[in-house]
Amino acid sequence: SLCFYGLLLGVSGWVFGTTEPLAYLLIPFIIWIPFILWAGFRFSQRRLTTASAMVAAIAVGGSIHGSGPFVVGTLHQSLFLLQVFIGFFAVLGFTLSALLRERRQAEASQRHLAAIVESSEDAIISKTLEGIITSWNAGAEKIFGYTAEEVLGRPIILLIPPERQAEEQEILERLRRGEWIEHFETVRMRKDGERVDISLTVSPIKDGAGRII
Repeated sequence: SLCFYGLLLGVSGWVFGTTEPLAYLLIPFIIWIPFILWAGFRFSQRRLTTASAMVAAIAVGGSIHGSGPFVVGTLHQSLFLLQVFIGFFAVLGFTLSALLRERRQAEASQRHLAAIVESSEDAIISKTLEGIITSWNAGAEKIFGYTAEEVLGRPIILLIPPERQAEEQEILERLRRGEWIEHFETVRMRKDGERVDISLTVSPIKDGAGRII
């Protein structure tokens, strides 16, 4: 945090402490676009707000005292250019911060749901529409005896007794149609070959485009 604010003050002092002409107007934009993007990813909205206020204060002070890339013509013209600069980066920073906050909330929600799945005593398994296992929780390991490393990427029929494997094709066809399967009483097979009676619930999952996957 101290390094961030130190860098911010140092760069701002250099940019707005010069007396370069209008030809150097793009310098602050070239410097601050990657800086604001990096700060948005690295820090919270509160720190980004503080940083924006610090830059604005240094920029206004420098422009009033005749230094910085926005000093052109009259003081009103200089302050107008400065206002555009500050407004641009305020909008950029706050928009980025809002997007990142939404992403962090979504990630936190995903982690919460993942923790619920992993801590469940029920076997919770996901598979592709070709019947390939893609996730396997601790409950599944406890019930069926396989670790996740042993089953991920393998067909779900690994768990189905030979005389019941026709059930899987029917289940996959119903999933492709978007149907839910609830409380389907059947038999599955543990790693040691023991048969276990289960009540099976299967539901389709869709991707961002609404396709069942």
